Amino acid sequence: EDSTRSRAGVILVEAPCEIACSASAAPSSGDIPLAVLFEATASAPYCIAEPAYAWDVDGDGETDSTEPIFTRTFSTPGVYPWTLTVAADGLTCTRTGTVKACGIICSATASPSIGKAPLAVSFQGSASSTLGCQRTNVSYLWDFGDGSQPSTAQNPSHTYSEPGTYSWAFTASEGGYSCQRRGTIAVQGSIAGVPL
Repeated sequence: EDSTRSRAGVILVEAPCEIACSASAAPSSGDIPLAVLFEATASAPYCIAEPAYAWDVDGDGETDSTEPIFTRTFSTPGVYPWTLTVAADGLTCTRTGTVKACGIICSATASPSIGKAPLAVSFQGSASSTLGCQRTNVSYLWDFGDGSQPSTAQNPSHTYSEPGTYSWAFTASEGGYSCQRRGTIAVQGSIAGVPL
């Protein structure tokens, strides 16, 4: 008698988890305030978990959105690197790009800001446009706040002859962009030779 036995069965071989993604930012450049639409798609066949999205759209290392599609408005000039990371079952897919928000950044100082008349004040201004956005040379305008002729020099000097508090304004302009800074100067006087 033949004692041979046979058995049959099924072996299920599962495909490994895979993840793929794509991302875009439009427009990728423009004048501030710049509204940018970020869009991402992802697929994770054979994965247990659904794809999870994480956007960092200003390069600070923090997650700005977990939505696949959203809008972000850039109000400050600069070049912002963005990163999309999609994760599922321990796997990740990453896409990167940049957004160029065009505009001009400026700063201005006045020294000294307080003193006795006549008070000679040195003004210093600086400005720069977003890298790659510059259209023309930067122009400067200083209003000293005392009714005198404004100055177009970058770093002028001005003397206040009369006591009082004066509000100055600095404006930098370049190719349709402008930036303004303000401050005050306190000029002290004297009565009968006695300082106030």
